[in-house]
Amino acid sequence: MEWIEALSGSTVGLDTAPLAYYIEEHAALLAKTKPFFEAAERNEFRM
Repeated sequence: MEWIEALSGSTVGLDTAPLAYYIEEHAALLAKTKPFFEAAERNEFRM
């Protein structure tokens, strides 16, 4: 995803809402939040 690539090497702040959507596997929003957390696990940016 282009917007995740733009974060590469940056320090990223995170609001709690996307975290909740990811943890709860929110049907409508998981597809948008999952790539962010996967990139974070790969250490593509700092949180």
